[in-house]
Amino acid sequence: MKLKCHKISLKVIIRLFVTYVLLFCSSHIRSQEMFGLTLSDYNGISSTLLNPALMTGSRVYFDVNLVTENTFFENNLYYAPVIRNVVSNFANGEYNLYDGSFKYGRAYNYFDNEANKSFAAIVRVMGPSVMIQAGKHAIGLTTSVRSFQSGNKIPYEIPIIMYEEIRDDRYHLIEFDDHNINFTGMAWSEIGLNYAYDIYDRYDNKLTIGIGIKALFGMEGAYLSARNIDYIIVDHKTVNVINIDADIGYSLPIDSQTNDLRFDPLIKGYGIGGDFGLVFTKKRSTVNFNGEKRICAKPYHDYIFKLGISLLDFGKVTFTNSSELHSFSNVNHYWEQFDTIQFISFNRSMRSYSEVFYGNADSSLISNNINIGLPTAISLQFDYHLKNSIYLGFIWVHPLKTYQNTIWRPAQLAVIPRIENRYFGLSLPVSLYNYTQPRIGFTVRILSFSVGTDNLVSWFGLTNFTGVDIYFSFKINLLKGNCLSTKKDACYNRNF
Repeated sequence: MKLKCHKISLKVIIRLFVTYVLLFCSSHIRSQEMFGLTLSDYNGISSTLLNPALMTGSRVYFDVNLVTENTFFENNLYYAPVIRNVVSNFANGEYNLYDGSFKYGRAYNYFDNEANKSFAAIVRVMGPSVMIQAGKHAIGLTTSVRSFQSGNKIPYEIPIIMYEEIRDDRYHLIEFDDHNINFTGMAWSEIGLNYAYDIYDRYDNKLTIGIGIKALFGMEGAYLSARNIDYIIVDHKTVNVINIDADIGYSLPIDSQTNDLRFDPLIKGYGIGGDFGLVFTKKRSTVNFNGEKRICAKPYHDYIFKLGISLLDFGKVTFTNSSELHSFSNVNHYWEQFDTIQFISFNRSMRSYSEVFYGNADSSLISNNINIGLPTAISLQFDYHLKNSIYLGFIWVHPLKTYQNTIWRPAQLAVIPRIENRYFGLSLPVSLYNYTQPRIGFTVRILSFSVGTDNLVSWFGLTNFTGVDIYFSFKINLLKGNCLSTKKDACYNRNF
């Protein structure tokens, strides 16, 4: 029989990482870029999430972030039908994945097409953080806890086979040869120091440079990097593994034998990360008010447009505690009774797979350290001040692979019309997620409290449910050119 070739991956290897995602990340599927918050003229310390050089262009000279939280999940592997109010059911705990009309009584289904698949599940909680600007200088201190799980270049058959559990004979006796599959996930905390400086400020032109350095504390991480997986599903019990060339690394808060949660020690790895950016500003006035010595009295300079470029989240975490790196380098095996495989624990399962492919339980283990790169990206920003309180912004974010095992950050294109003043802000981001999925968002700000989403449709059940997105922020800040004092001569600077 001539075998038809398609792309797919080996179920047993994928099962390891999918189990990790479901066990440790399902509670973390928390927005991605927070377009309505980071580009605002009142962004303050939040501007460092997009470009650290944006700090000196904010309308506030002192900004304290009490808490900012963003939640994001998106995928094109599975969907829940439009007729179910999925978001509210998830929120109240009533959603049951196995209570529906799809195959095997499930309430969700797979996308049955031949496009490569991907997913991203992200949470960022930005804790107490502060920014202060004094003339041409701005400095900010940030604290955050983040979780980021991603999968990229996933062959289209993987979600089908995971769903069908190789019972579907459509995929039997077909050779599947796949390359460059990547699953990566990590949870970490970070402390960042950010600095911005107006290196050129004359007449109506200003050029600002910004840099951020972050200390990283890794709490858990795992990855699967498959350079090649080639196999044939013979029947529902047998898989002929023609070739596997893949690495699996993990450092997890679990007992190596029982798989029970164990958070001792909490920090399992350390690293250094950073951000870098430039912003050119075309100001609306050629007059520079630099006479005031008090930082509160220095006025805000309105602009015609801003143009920025930034490199975000470059760096990595090295895990050295409870860590294992297993390599399966161009191995093969005719695997009978494949359907009887049970996941017991990561360590015991990896040793059983090593026994299968190498004939020795310890041969696949090559290191007790693993490295995971941050979700690095390059970003362009453009913001045009039309008139009065009306603005139009543009943001482009594109992922970069800086290490072998780097968290994949979804690409984004967004146009962001907004109106804003000191007391109120409203934006309607229109974005293209991963260059394929159009979305519309909504953000509202009242004084220093903001809440928004970059995927408004997901909250109303108007389309099939593939993900959810929400963020909020609560701050305390002070405006430029307005000093707090009971004395009249201190309430005004001499330029106003």
